[in-house]
Amino acid sequence: MGRVEWRRRAIRRDRGHPGAFARRRGVRDRTTIDIYTPEPFPMPTAGPVLGQALAGMLAERGISLHTETSIDRIDPHANQLVLTDGERAGYDLLLGIPPHRAPEVARTSGLAAETGFLPVDPATLATAVDGIFAIGDVTAIPIAGGKFLPKAGVFAHAEAEVVAERVAAELGGRTSRLIAATPDAERIAACALRAVLGLSEREMDDERALDELLNPARNRYRLETLNVGVHSPMMRALQHVSYTFCKKLSHTADSQDQRHRMVPASRPLLAATSCPDPDYITPMLVRGNAEVEDFYHQAMQEAWQARNQLLDRGVSPSSAVYVLPNATAVRLVETGSLLHLLHKWTMRTCFNAQEEIYAASMEELEQVRAAHPRLARHLGPPCYLRHGLAYPVCTEGSHFCGVRVWDSFPAVERKL
Repeated sequence: MGRVEWRRRAIRRDRGHPGAFARRRGVRDRTTIDIYTPEPFPMPTAGPVLGQALAGMLAERGISLHTETSIDRIDPHANQLVLTDGERAGYDLLLGIPPHRAPEVARTSGLAAETGFLPVDPATLATAVDGIFAIGDVTAIPIAGGKFLPKAGVFAHAEAEVVAERVAAELGGRTSRLIAATPDAERIAACALRAVLGLSEREMDDERALDELLNPARNRYRLETLNVGVHSPMMRALQHVSYTFCKKLSHTADSQDQRHRMVPASRPLLAATSCPDPDYITPMLVRGNAEVEDFYHQAMQEAWQARNQLLDRGVSPSSAVYVLPNATAVRLVETGSLLHLLHKWTMRTCFNAQEEIYAASMEELEQVRAAHPRLARHLGPPCYLRHGLAYPVCTEGSHFCGVRVWDSFPAVERKL
């Protein structure tokens, strides 16, 4: 028995076999079956031993095998194969496999070799372009004997698992990983501010420009509880600096993350990307509590089982996905300008922020701090920005966490 994963309905692999077709109609004893192949034996990629064994199995079933025979063309009017040596072979029913050809989108992608197929690293399935992988029939994967891996669904399925693991590993254990940033971002922000103020670099160097722009002691917009800085010509100098992150959040966290409308993301269609096996986020409060964690994992298993059973019964993927929990993992790519990320990071590095979004924001600040230290110098939660400059220091009122975060940020430990 086999399974078609996108419908998950059991099928019989032999139903399309001409011998089975003839037996079901009671005419197998009056039917001849011939196989023509340009190869020296069946499945040459598996080696001659297995190939000869398969040839013997075909012979046992009364199937004639014609090896090293190439077909020049098909004459549909005469119901004949025209072989390259000029011979002809007649047929009543033809099951033919045309030459494999990569789709146009692959051939014209700039990633393809002269054959039109995409060469990839056999171990990782990475293409020549960083961050781009290829699987399935579009690939050209060399194997022993100068051959290439056959085009078959079983290989594509295994390749998908390899790529999924690689993509997950690329986060490096993070919730959010910086994958792109504006080159020379510090200088660009400084130049943009000078353009707003009509000053030359001699009158305002980069260091002073960035201090005027981001230091809350000099730029009072940084102390506002509302995001009014977007209306400031001065603050819009940050619009020219952007960052892109690859992220993994729960469906719950992602739904909250979308509240930052000015930091858009490419989010997946869950019906198209959810897999048969459970893929979810375990909250901090659950991790480490053995009794609760076991119960939680069991609930996740049952949710995916319910979804798979719905698919088995013919329910569409877009409807079956509704039984998946809010813990379902969502992988996305998010890009924002520093102008709008500034507000997001100010709000989401506060201890009152949702657990995953807080973790992602802290990781993002850490990576931006490493890439552009002068831009990240004055980034953090409201209390960190306002301490010694504005009152109240904490803008959360009765929800004050009780921790003097401003004394040691970013070296702080958040406890739930």
